[in-house]
Amino acid sequence: MRIDVLQNEEGFLRLRAAIYRVYSRPKSGFTVLFISTLALAVVTTVNNLCDLHWDDVLGWLGVLAFLTDGLIRPWNARAQGLGASLSDRYDLPLYGQAALPRQDAVQITTQDIVGWAHGLPTDQFRNWYTHLDRFPVDRQPFVCQLQNSSWDQALRQHVVWLSLVALWVFSLGLLLLAGFMNLPFREALWKTFLPGVPFAFLLLRLHIDNRVSVARLRLLNVTLEAQIKDPQLATPAALLENQEALYRHRQDAFPIPNLFKKQLDRATAREVEASLQLLARDVQI
Repeated sequence: MRIDVLQNEEGFLRLRAAIYRVYSRPKSGFTVLFISTLALAVVTTVNNLCDLHWDDVLGWLGVLAFLTDGLIRPWNARAQGLGASLSDRYDLPLYGQAALPRQDAVQITTQDIVGWAHGLPTDQFRNWYTHLDRFPVDRQPFVCQLQNSSWDQALRQHVVWLSLVALWVFSLGLLLLAGFMNLPFREALWKTFLPGVPFAFLLLRLHIDNRVSVARLRLLNVTLEAQIKDPQLATPAALLENQEALYRHRQDAFPIPNLFKKQLDRATAREVEASLQLLARDVQI
């Protein structure tokens, strides 16, 4: 059965919903932390400008923010590993491929999948992979992989630049605040920098980790485009190698906060659609 038809069967839709729910956990957790550290930085600024004497409370909250970030990392890693395994369970049968040996190491039951998907309308996951009719049937699995890779690359590229600009603006604001208050170094460290640095640190992690992810995905996209254009390169072994690269990315990539993702999805969709249309012109059906 064709991929564009098979992906809309109930079992695949439910798997797609389960993937969405599992990946939402680290994204939501990081989003809460991200907004909390931003709020802490805002309150710190107000405290300094209005002399509210909340210095000790805000200082310890800054320490707590660092500790919280360290504590949720293992939890995020487990959720992302589970999401990567679920993605393989969705993609490989869709491409007509057998399960990989590593999938046996993660025990996921049908009941688990039903539980994760419960309450999510599956209609939003219909036609997950698009424009497949523009490409030969033997290369449609590679097109699906390209959509996964190029979508994430485009989204993360936006985050790289946004986080960099935000980091520079925020860091400059902290320095100006300390200078405006004319605080000694030790006092500025406790009253201004310690409560404000957790937010700057998260921005820095967003920038660096997503920059690394973009570089890896760009290499994968180049490989996938070559395989889609040349049928001799589109082999089952190449398909599994690509899936392995996607699995590692899904397992390790830094979760993008929903605060960013929801604002960038529309622009990312336009970019991916335009690139697929251009690629389709170079491929003969």
